[in-house]
Amino acid sequence: MKTFLTLYTALYFSAMSAQSDTLNFNKIKINDKVSLEQSSEQVFSNLGIPKERKPYFNEIEDITMEQVTIRGSKFYFLDNKLDSFEITSSFFFVYNPSIRIGNSINSLKDIFPKSFLFKREEDSKGFMDVQLFSDDVGLMDLYLLITFDVNTKLITEISIWSPN
Repeated sequence: MKTFLTLYTALYFSAMSAQSDTLNFNKIKINDKVSLEQSSEQVFSNLGIPKERKPYFNEIEDITMEQVTIRGSKFYFLDNKLDSFEITSSFFFVYNPSIRIGNSINSLKDIFPKSFLFKREEDSKGFMDVQLFSDDVGLMDLYLLITFDVNTKLITEISIWSPN
């Protein structure tokens, strides 16, 4: 029995640590043109003129950022550099053309197999996350969060998310 519990515990923690795929922070590009940490001028010249610009207080990090709306999606800038986003428009795709609003979450099964396997559903929304890493820092406490409708299985939002 002790051997069984030891094996079960080892497998459980092994599975928990492998619940999502990883993606290099530097490879996240919006429409193959815009990277995180690019200046607002670079973002606007590649994605379009903002419809709205306003201050946004990030309670988790206790900082004020600039929230910019372009084609119905929100982009957040810190010190004039793209820090995060909430994409809700099919005009944009992230990292891979399959990661686009309106596409099926099933289209990501081969791209992110671990994350797909461990996606979760709450009420009418589903969530799949891919942990980010950088060559300098290693694994980061940041995720590419892909939200989908549980009934239609269509992607409804793509964002950068931190559990803290």
